[in-house]
Amino acid sequence: TTISFNTTINACETAAKWKKALQLCDMMAWSKVEINAVTSSTMISALAVGLMGETWSRSLYFCDVVVRSRVGINTVVYNAVISACENEWGMALQLLSSMLQSSIELSRNSCAAAISACQKGFKWEKALQLLATFAQSSIELDRTCCNATISACEKGGEWEKA
Repeated sequence: TTISFNTTINACETAAKWKKALQLCDMMAWSKVEINAVTSSTMISALAVGLMGETWSRSLYFCDVVVRSRVGINTVVYNAVISACENEWGMALQLLSSMLQSSIELSRNSCAAAISACQKGFKWEKALQLLATFAQSSIELDRTCCNATISACEKGGEWEKA
């Protein structure tokens, strides 16, 4: 069943066995077992854990497969891909923009992942802009968002802005 496969793919994520997770996804498709949004986000997270440096391109590829397969892409799936793009701040911001254009609801995790990507890319100005934008929205920000923004300012030598 889908739940069994999702649980097993999640175990692959925990063990950093992304190749096995991909095999399971192939098995699902071959067996005509439904691939849902949970499957997609879990698979993207498994790629993120397993691939580290080259993660974002593989995650984007998988996201494209998900879109073409007409599986619903929701906030959780987008958040997984944005998190996988943590070393590609520009791509993370494009994905955030794509969420807005697609009327997919942003969450606290969307904000934290995008700000974290800016922090890792030494883009303190972007991190501050995102924090200010999110603070004016209905999204309740948490410590993670604020800490990532402070860290971005620190890395950029702009600790006074924090």
